[in-house]
Amino acid sequence: MLREDRVVAFAVLGFRTGEEKLFQCHVDPELWRAGLGSALHRACVTAWRDAAVTAARLEVFGPNRRAQAFYARQGWVEDGQVDDHVTMSLAVPSR
Repeated sequence: MLREDRVVAFAVLGFRTGEEKLFQCHVDPELWRAGLGSALHRACVTAWRDAAVTAARLEVFGPNRRAQAFYARQGWVEDGQVDDHVTMSLAVPSR
């Protein structure tokens, strides 16, 4: 996402080991709580829907409770742990 010709938010999606993953979702900390993260997440869900993806996974650093709460508000469910990361899954909602 651009704002005044500056990248302020981005996401990295990819397919690995038989599943769609959200590898990275970043919003400039100066713009937190401005709705950019939610808009970016909606764009990811749209991309997954357009590609007929029905489920996605991510890993988030265990101590990062703020990010975990954000993902939970977006419908992600905690389903495990890998080393110092919490794993979460999302059933991609249909239209």
